[in-house]
Amino acid sequence: MSVNHNRPVLPAAFRAPLSRRDLLVRGGKLGAGLLVAGPLLSACSSDNSTSPQASTSGTPAGGKPVAGGTLHAALTGEPDSLDPAVSAIYTGAQVYDNIFSKLVDIDPDGKFFGVLAKKWTQQDDKTWVFDLIDGATFHNGEKFTGNDVAYTFTRILDPKTASAYASLYDTIDRVEVVNPARVVFHLKSPFGPFLSNLANNGEIVNQKAIESADPARNPVGTGPFQFVEWAQGDHITLKKFPDYFETGKPYLDQIDFRFLLVDQSRKVRLHGEHRQQDDQPSHRYREPPVRRRLGGGPHRNRRRASRHRLGPRRVGRHRSWRRPIAPVVVHLQRIW
Repeated sequence: MSVNHNRPVLPAAFRAPLSRRDLLVRGGKLGAGLLVAGPLLSACSSDNSTSPQASTSGTPAGGKPVAGGTLHAALTGEPDSLDPAVSAIYTGAQVYDNIFSKLVDIDPDGKFFGVLAKKWTQQDDKTWVFDLIDGATFHNGEKFTGNDVAYTFTRILDPKTASAYASLYDTIDRVEVVNPARVVFHLKSPFGPFLSNLANNGEIVNQKAIESADPARNPVGTGPFQFVEWAQGDHITLKKFPDYFETGKPYLDQIDFRFLLVDQSRKVRLHGEHRQQDDQPSHRYREPPVRRRLGGGPHRNRRRASRHRLGPRRVGRHRSWRRPIAPVVVHLQRIW
C-alpha cells in the first residue's frame, strides 16, 4: 500500500467556526485525539503563489491574498511546556504545533497527507517505510534527516523522558534509518492506529536542539514559525521562519499568544488589540428566562424546567443562547 499526498487546499466549509463539542472531540490530545481547525483569518493570507501546495484560503473578500502582519491570540491559561513529548494540555499544542512538523497529518476529510514524509508504504502488517522530503531545516540550522525521526520516537519511548504519549508508540520495536531520506518503522505487532498517532502526536524534534537547551522553554522544530520568547504569566511570541520548506509560507510575520482569563477583560480585548480567542466569558450571554417562561417559583414545574436548562453541553432548542467558541488552534487553522 503506497500513499503520496500533498498538503490540500482547504474547502470553504472548513473555515466555519467549530462548536466546543467539535473542538474537544476533534481537538483532544488523549489517545488518538487530534487538534483541528476553526475559522481562517483574512489577516493571515498570503500573496499569490505559483506553488501547487499554496492555499487560497483566507483571501479577503474582493481582494488579493495579503502577506504579513501579526496575529494577536488570547489563550485560556498558560502552556505547561513547549516540548511536544511531555506537554499534556491543549494550550501547549496551540503554540508548539506552529513550531514543529510531523511526518503526516490529517486533512478536514479525514485523509492522511504528507508533511515531512513525501511517501509511505506499508510493506507488511508490522513494517512501515517512509520516504522523507528534502530541504527541510530546523530552526537551529540543522538539516532534517531520518536520524531526527529515529531520535524523536526513541526519546518518547525512553522512560526518562516521562512522555505522556509513550503508550501511543509502545508498539514500535525500532526505527531503522536506511539513509538520510528513508526510515523504516518495525512494529512489535500489527497496530491499526499507527498513522493516526503519528498525525496526532508525532512532532519531530532535533537531538542537538534538545540537548543544548531546555526543550520545554526553547522549542526548535521545522515548522512555519520559530520561538522568540516566553514571558512568564504574560505571553509567548513566535516569528516567521524564513527557511520554511513550503514555498511562500507562512503568511504571517508573527504570532503573539497572550494568556488571558476568561472574564470581562477578554470581551474588552476582543474589541481591542487581540483578534482571536480560544474561549469567551459566559456572562456575555444571557440565560433563558426559564422560570418566567414556565411560571411559578423555584419548585414549580421543576421536571419541565430541567429539560430546558442550558449548559455547555445542553443547548436544546434554544439556540439563541448557545455559547460560541472561537478556537485558536493556530497551526491547524492553516493560517500559514
